[in-house]
Amino acid sequence: MSTKLNLVKMPFAINVIFITLSFYFQNEFFENMAILVSAIFFISSIVFEKKVFNTGLFLFLSILPIYLIIPLYQNPMFYILIITLFISVLVYGNQIFKLFRIGELRDVKIWFAIIFVSVMASLSLVIWGVWTDNLGVGAAAIQEFKQHSVILILVLMPVLSLVNAIVEETVFRGIIQTELSTIFNIYIAIFLQAFLFAAFHYAGGFPNGVAGFAMTFVYACSLGVMRFKVKGLLAPIITHWMADLTILVFLWVYF
Repeated sequence: MSTKLNLVKMPFAINVIFITLSFYFQNEFFENMAILVSAIFFISSIVFEKKVFNTGLFLFLSILPIYLIIPLYQNPMFYILIITLFISVLVYGNQIFKLFRIGELRDVKIWFAIIFVSVMASLSLVIWGVWTDNLGVGAAAIQEFKQHSVILILVLMPVLSLVNAIVEETVFRGIIQTELSTIFNIYIAIFLQAFLFAAFHYAGGFPNGVAGFAMTFVYACSLGVMRFKVKGLLAPIITHWMADLTILVFLWVYF
């Protein structure tokens, strides 16, 4: 059993490295290596440990340049998630939806954690936004704001930030962290999902770059611990929503 797990763990660890390097260097060699290793991990998840099938499938689809075939518009992660869920349901039925438990928010400590992480993340994002000269996806958001009325912007900001929060929490804390916790210690699983989350934001996220990577990593670790403690996604989704809404309000008001 341990041998089979190692045949899954090793490709995954190498996969994380090459995905990160592909975002950092953005050259053809590392992009091709990321695709190759993602394919190996995906195949190993099918052959040796189906509990991480969805993680393998999502990472493989994320690295493939499928936008050349299917237009993914403004939120490629959303469409890749939908494709992943569709394939997973075809293969395993509705078992995947067990990964998306809501959890309970009855403990006042959880609400304190939500407020604390939301405030700290929001302040950090505003400071980074004022300091940086590369807003990443924020630059596209600013251009979108200039094309729409105030009323439409006020309606869309909470909706779009909520959708993005749900998608990213479903992927990283719902699928990846939950599945990785079946083959790794929970805190290793939290570390790995946070590292991937930061890597996906490195090139053009808000925040981005080395400072953005560090900020996003710490933030994702906090969300991962929160998801583990409440045994559900509601707390991290609320926290993530507040941070994303702060980004949009800041970009609209400041720029």
